[in-house]
Amino acid sequence: MQNAAPFLVRPANQNDVEPIVDLWCELMAYHEALDERFTRSLHAKAKFRTFLEVNIDSENAHVLVAQAQGRIVGYTMAQESKRPPVFAVQAVVEILDMAVTSGSRGLGIGRALAKGMQSWGRQRGAKAIFLGAAAANAASNAFWAKVGARPYINLLELV
Repeated sequence: MQNAAPFLVRPANQNDVEPIVDLWCELMAYHEALDERFTRSLHAKAKFRTFLEVNIDSENAHVLVAQAQGRIVGYTMAQESKRPPVFAVQAVVEILDMAVTSGSRGLGIGRALAKGMQSWGRQRGAKAIFLGAAAANAASNAFWAKVGARPYINLLELV
């Protein structure tokens, strides 16, 4: 008999909001240390909480959590989107966030969350899934390459 995975991936609900917000704060603090352009606004935590609550209940968004030993150890959030009509592929999903708490990395949680979003996107008719990864976040870029994400657009800042 094979052992069950040490974590469960499931759709988020409103009871998961606070642990997801805490994980988002961990994610943002990590990015702020990499690049000052990730510095949060004064009320960022409250604004993210509201954004998350809306997306959990939205028909056009999906939030997944990874739970291990009763704790939320990862999450991802995505929204359906339409590209301009000049593109052959118009129905897409955009992954907005993904985070796995530092103590739970390397267990396959990120891969499971990514596969969950791919499955949701296919169910919704999306022909592509897009996401962004901070240029300075080498671990994130390596992870996304490992799960099959390919470079598409470089987002540049003109200062």
